[in-house]
Amino acid sequence: MNAILKNLFNKNILAFSLLINLPILFEPQMIAQFLSTGGIGQIWVLWATAIGFAFGTVFIAPLWKKLPIKTENEIHNFRYDGAWAGFLAKFRSIYLGIIVIPLIGAQLILSFAAIVSPVIGVSKSLTILLAGAFMILILYSNNIKNRIRIDAIIGLSSLVILLLVGFYWIFGQTQHNVALIDSNISLFNLNESWVNILFIFGFHWIATGIYDFPDMEGQKLLTSANQKDSRQLFRLILLMIVAQYFVYSLGYRAFMNFGGKELKGELIISDYINHAIPVIRYSLLLFVFIPFIGTISNFQLWSGTLISGLSSKQENKFRQIGMLVFTVFSILWSLESESVWGIVQYLFVISAGVGPVFILRWYWHRITAKVQFVAMISSLIYANLFIILERNWLGFARFLLDASEWINLKPYFFQVLIVTTAVVLTWLIVALSSKTATKEVFNRFNAYSRGLEALKNKSNWSAFIFLAILIVSSRIFSWYLVVGEYLVSAFFSLIMMVCLFLYVKGLNVKQV
Repeated sequence: MNAILKNLFNKNILAFSLLINLPILFEPQMIAQFLSTGGIGQIWVLWATAIGFAFGTVFIAPLWKKLPIKTENEIHNFRYDGAWAGFLAKFRSIYLGIIVIPLIGAQLILSFAAIVSPVIGVSKSLTILLAGAFMILILYSNNIKNRIRIDAIIGLSSLVILLLVGFYWIFGQTQHNVALIDSNISLFNLNESWVNILFIFGFHWIATGIYDFPDMEGQKLLTSANQKDSRQLFRLILLMIVAQYFVYSLGYRAFMNFGGKELKGELIISDYINHAIPVIRYSLLLFVFIPFIGTISNFQLWSGTLISGLSSKQENKFRQIGMLVFTVFSILWSLESESVWGIVQYLFVISAGVGPVFILRWYWHRITAKVQFVAMISSLIYANLFIILERNWLGFARFLLDASEWINLKPYFFQVLIVTTAVVLTWLIVALSSKTATKEVFNRFNAYSRGLEALKNKSNWSAFIFLAILIVSSRIFSWYLVVGEYLVSAFFSLIMMVCLFLYVKGLNVKQV
C-alpha cells in the first residue's frame, strides 16, 4: 500500500488534491454570496489574486527549492544575520501560529459549518464544536508522513466524486434558473466603477494577493511538481482546470438555484445541496467534508511546525502545543465570527502592504529582518487602529465614507489603500535609513536562490503572463459554461489551451 501511495505522490496526485482542497471550502460559498447580493463584480476581488499566484509560481516557488534549508523557519537565519534574524523567526512563528493561521482555520471551519449544518439539521455552533472535536482527535497522528498518505487518498476520493457530480451537472441538469437571475450574467457588464476595477487589478493584488509559498500546502506542491517534465506539468495543470470547473460550478449553480429566494449568502450552498437528488446531495457533502479534513489538518500541521521552531530541544512537544493552540483558537474565532467574508476581509487588511516585503527579500539587499518585522507589526497595528477609529469615532467614519464616495472607491478598498500606503511608507523609511543592510549577506543568499537572475529571464516573464491569463480564463470559462453561454465558454477554453501550451513551452526553455 505504501508503495502505491508513494507512486501516486510521484505522479502529482498529491498536487491535484491540494489544488482541489484550497478553493473548495470557501470560494464557492463566497462566489454564491457575491452573486446573490447583485455584486457580480466582486468576484474579481478573488480572481485578481491569480496574478499574484502566477507570479509566485513562476518567480518565487523555484527559489525555495534551491535553498539548503529543510523548513521555512530556517529561511530567516539564512537570509538575514544578527540578533534581528533570530527574533524575527520567533516572532513570525508566534504571530502566524497563534493569530494568522488560526484565523484561516476559523474561515475554513465557518465555511464548513455554514454549508453542512443546514443540510444535516444541526446548529452551526454544534457543527463547529464537532469539527473542533475531530481536529483534537487527529492532532496526535498529524505529521508530515501521514499528511502525504492522506492527501493522496483525498486526491483520489475527490476525483471520483468530481466525476460523479460532474456527469450529473453536465447531463442531468438544465439551466432553467438563468432567466430568474436578477443581475446581468455577463462578467464584463459590471455594475462597478472603473476605479474599483482598476483598483482590484492594479493595486489590490499587490497589497494582499502576493504568494510567497511559505505554507505547508505550497511547499508540498513544490516538491510534487516537476517543471522539467512537460507532459507531467501539462497533465497537472489540465487536472487543475477540470477541478476548478467543478469547484467553482458549485458556487455558480447554487446561485442559479437561489433565483429570487431571500436567503442569506452563507445559506445558498446548503440550500442548493438540500434540493439535489439524494445521490448528489450526499456526494456533495462528501466533497465538502473530505477536503475539509485535508485542508484543516494541513493548516494544523503548519501552525505546529512554526511553533516547533521556538525550541530545537523540545521540537516534538512544541509542535503538539502549536497544533493544539491552532485548534483551540480556530474554534473560538469560529464561534465569535459572524461571517466568512468578515474573516477574509480582516486577513486581507492585516496583511496589506506586507506582501512586497516577502517578494523583495529575494531581490533587494535592503530588506532586512528588522524591515520585515516592522512591516508585519505595523500592518497589524495600523489595520486594528483603523477599525477601532472607524467604529468609535463618528467623524472619522464620516470622513472615510465621504472620501471613498468622492474617489468612487468602495469603503473596504479605501481601507486597504490607506493601510497599505501607511505600512509601505513605514517599512520603506526603515529600509532606506537602516545602516545594517549589507550586500554581503544578500549576495550569499542570492548565490543559492539566484533570484535576480530568474527575474531577468524573459521566458519567466512570458510564463508568468500566460499562467495568469490561464488561471483567470479557466474561471471565466467555468461561469459561462454553467450559465449556458457555450460559444463564450468555448472561446475561453481555446484561450486556456493556447496559454497552457505556451506556459509549459516557456518553462522548458533553459531556466535560471
